[in-house]
Amino acid sequence: MNFVSFYNGVFGLTLAGVVLYLLALPPTNLWWLGWLVAACWTPILRRKTLPDQAWRKIWFAGVIFWAVAVHWVCYAHWAACFGWVAMSCYLGIYIPLFMFFARMIHHTPIWGNIRVPVWLAASVAWLAAMYLQKTLMGGFGFALLEHTQVRQTALIQLADVGGESLVGAVMIFVGVMFGYCLPTNLSANSSESETACPQKPDSRQIITGLLVIALTFFLLTGYAKIRKSQLRPSPKTPLTVVLLQGNFRASLSAPQGWYEEVFENYAKMALDAATDQEYGIDVMIWPESTWIDPWIDIDRSELTADLMEKLSVEKINQFFFENNRKIIELSQHIDIPSIYGVASCVYSLKNDKYSQYNSALLIEKKNEIYYNIDNNYNQESQKCFSRYDKMLLVMFGEYIPLADSLPENFFLKTLCQRADFGKKPVSFFLHAKNDDNNHHHNDNDREFYTASANICFESSSSRLIRQQVLKLKAQGEEPDILLNLSNDGWFRHSSQIDMHLATHIFRAIENRKPYLAATNGGFSVGINGSGKILAIGQRAKNQVVYVDLTADNRFSIYHFFGNFFPVASLGIVFVMLLRHAFHKRTHKN
Repeated sequence: MNFVSFYNGVFGLTLAGVVLYLLALPPTNLWWLGWLVAACWTPILRRKTLPDQAWRKIWFAGVIFWAVAVHWVCYAHWAACFGWVAMSCYLGIYIPLFMFFARMIHHTPIWGNIRVPVWLAASVAWLAAMYLQKTLMGGFGFALLEHTQVRQTALIQLADVGGESLVGAVMIFVGVMFGYCLPTNLSANSSESETACPQKPDSRQIITGLLVIALTFFLLTGYAKIRKSQLRPSPKTPLTVVLLQGNFRASLSAPQGWYEEVFENYAKMALDAATDQEYGIDVMIWPESTWIDPWIDIDRSELTADLMEKLSVEKINQFFFENNRKIIELSQHIDIPSIYGVASCVYSLKNDKYSQYNSALLIEKKNEIYYNIDNNYNQESQKCFSRYDKMLLVMFGEYIPLADSLPENFFLKTLCQRADFGKKPVSFFLHAKNDDNNHHHNDNDREFYTASANICFESSSSRLIRQQVLKLKAQGEEPDILLNLSNDGWFRHSSQIDMHLATHIFRAIENRKPYLAATNGGFSVGINGSGKILAIGQRAKNQVVYVDLTADNRFSIYHFFGNFFPVASLGIVFVMLLRHAFHKRTHKN
């Protein structure tokens, strides 16, 4: 095969873009290569015809990309290797889908001989394809093109306008402009598509492309400076947070006593941090699933006033204390409001059954257990604890589709750590400087921060986090802080933990909220509303991470627009599909 045949071949060009994409991701982190990915794919988009089996070759290159990018899926358990293969084959669809959308939009006349330019067609197609990738089959939001830029925060501030996907679309736009500078085979004859010599662009086309690229970077950095200038100092006292980070493997076949040992290590870290007099700690956050005993609870939505009168508050409080004695007593010993990663068993009085949740639990008061029924925060109705249940579960990790129709001894059911879906976001009220003299939910009486929790891979869903923030805002409890509890100990400190960190950074920028993550086997990190890392644990270390946070008073345009750009792009794709079918039919006649 000579160079012309290789250059004209769709597999070679697609694979070249895939290689650049992989090099831009962790662990190599050659971020600047991310802007060149679409340059390799532009000749394919511009070509009038493609050779036989082109789409199969493009899909295979996509499978190679995902197989390498998410190799860490195999580390969780040997059976996950089957999921890795299936996952790579499925996700491999989205690169050819993007190219199909882009080619269809570009090569279909919209009026007469007028066609959509490649740079616009590719950007719209990328938004549409990535929206489908992050929505269908539960969605997958790791190893995205925009995630290659997380340390270049000046280039990704646009995420607060249209979400992370808009940053990816801009990267595709820049890549296509670079691609205009490359020779391209524009032959309309499919038999010549791999043999015809590519046409070199003229100098005017190259200069125009480079000027547009320079202008794009100027606008990106200019927008970042404008948004930075809008940040004003918060009048609130900074919140001092302790994030626990452990270096403990998670395993489905751990030896007996392993998780008890992990818990004891975390308890020691917590107690040591609590006795450190150098910091005035306001809240301590444990990673996901590091508390070994389940939190026993009652379905709060069923506790009506009549039922409370019948059961009595004293009996309910006694029930909580007796069933959760260990965690309550440790919280009293730590003497600092703490957020724990726990498994919750919640009893339904109406249905007479328990539901199991993956939860984040805030134990706030140290001296007594008191259940708040009214969900109001005031002196007459104090909350001792708040619980958030994970709403977006991991398929085959926390639930199995159609599990009820499978035999009880089916091997996936025996491996899967079953959980039920959480129903709603929950506000955690965190008090600055740990002042117990006042419990009023009022800025004039008490300085407090409102936090919204998410758990593990929920951070990869920009749509979920936005919906949670807006729902709490509608309740009058808009979060000042986003926080995440994760257990990445399944993945052996691979590139997965870097990819998970990237999702935290984008959620902070999209919502213009400081972001905290307490992680086992990954990075415990504090991030400000601009995506800047304030404090972070070292890789593969047991560590206590201290972070001082203040509220970010900037508004988020993304809260208003939401997924408008991806959804609008999907609509454009649908309209152009109809136009393409009509044009093809009339052209045939």
